[in-house]
Amino acid sequence: MFSTFSNIYSKYYDKYVESHPVNKLWDRLDRKVADDATTLSRADIILCAVMGLIGVAISLWAFAQTQRVPGINTYMSIFLQSDVGRVAENLVTPSGNHSRTAVHPISSILLTPIGYVLTAIGLSPIAAAKAMTVAICGANVALFAATVRLLGLPRYAVALFTALFISSACFVFWGSVIELFPFAGFTIILSLFLLAYTRPLKAVWWVVLNVLTLGITTTNWTAGLIATAARHRLKSFFAIATIALGSVGVLAVVQHPLFEKSAYFFNPIPLMRETNFTQPAMQAKGDYKAGWNPLTNLRSLYVTTVVAMPSEVEQQNTIELVTTNQTSSFPKGEISPVIATAAWVVLLGLGVWGAISHHPLRTVAIGVGVMLAFQTLLHSVYGEVTFLYSWHFMPMILLVTAFSWFSRYRWVAVGLAVTVIIFGGINNVHRLQATVTTAGCLSQLNSVKTYQSWDLIKTEPSRDTAKTYPPLDPADIKQCQPL
Repeated sequence: MFSTFSNIYSKYYDKYVESHPVNKLWDRLDRKVADDATTLSRADIILCAVMGLIGVAISLWAFAQTQRVPGINTYMSIFLQSDVGRVAENLVTPSGNHSRTAVHPISSILLTPIGYVLTAIGLSPIAAAKAMTVAICGANVALFAATVRLLGLPRYAVALFTALFISSACFVFWGSVIELFPFAGFTIILSLFLLAYTRPLKAVWWVVLNVLTLGITTTNWTAGLIATAARHRLKSFFAIATIALGSVGVLAVVQHPLFEKSAYFFNPIPLMRETNFTQPAMQAKGDYKAGWNPLTNLRSLYVTTVVAMPSEVEQQNTIELVTTNQTSSFPKGEISPVIATAAWVVLLGLGVWGAISHHPLRTVAIGVGVMLAFQTLLHSVYGEVTFLYSWHFMPMILLVTAFSWFSRYRWVAVGLAVTVIIFGGINNVHRLQATVTTAGCLSQLNSVKTYQSWDLIKTEPSRDTAKTYPPLDPADIKQCQPL
């Protein structure tokens, strides 16, 4: 049957599209990755596994910090506006509220069965969700190390840039709580891995990539599409993208009756509601105190992702108290974050230089650049706390810095990477612990217990109903505001 459909597709494509100028231009582009690029040996796999285990250890340590916050797995938004309560429930049970499948199309049908099995063998729901998060964080580290190795870097350089990945603010913070972002990050890294992979792959692997990138987070499908476009002719690209879209659509239909309040990603109404989460829209409604500032978003995207900024308490939607690092700055007198930031900015610049100048990996560099350009445009307007989405772009940014190995100042880049790991790591640990303290204070407030419990929120038709609640006491914000 598959061969029949393939023959029909080829017949009509050859007849109506093959001669089109767009097809000819597309197929003229160079999609070749360097012939001498490294393939993975047994020693490489062992190195990746070791780095992955280190990532697991760091994630477990980070979880130990956040679990000191009472109700961290129940309350919403107290930890940098994360949806820990919702995700913790969604990962282990089909009941509750799976309405965010509107933008995470088949995340429930892909992930919840794993959590369900873990609870069936004796783990508590929270322990099961935590185990899934820690495991995916370790997998992300291992896969990132493999991707860097495919660029041709020696193993010690792979270990160095993977250590930079692990010490980043994104990994330290979002490896510490139950969230969907690390799973989305896996699909991003998988896109980078297949983009850099030198050997020919069967089309099914590219279909799986596109199913996962679209299926976990709709906007991240761009990463799968860009990686596929960079390595395929237009004819096969169309076929892969179409099959993937159809597969996700079918799984979404199957998922709908199985998971409570699940939504269709192809329903335009929930998708249109996402525009309410853009900063210009929130500012127009008076719900975004900081105001839309693209430069602040860019700072968060390219700096805070690696070197964490201090967290502050902010009131949102009239009744919610959240922690945010969107507009904060380093306290005067602190040296570690300043050194780390300066070293990081120069290192990123060397990475850009290496990506531009190293011609054998031009296909990979262009692919990563286009992915990152899309994420930059998206997160220059979307989301109140840009750092919340850092798993969607951190792997791309860190891979760009790995290209610094190919710049003229290779050993300067090595020194800068070590500097960022040491001073950035110290800063990120300190910021995580400070954020935990602030979130712990918020969790004790009656307003948070009343209005930010997931058990309450999941029963509301819309958070717009929050406008009917009495305003919060300003003393609550002052009480938990970090010194």
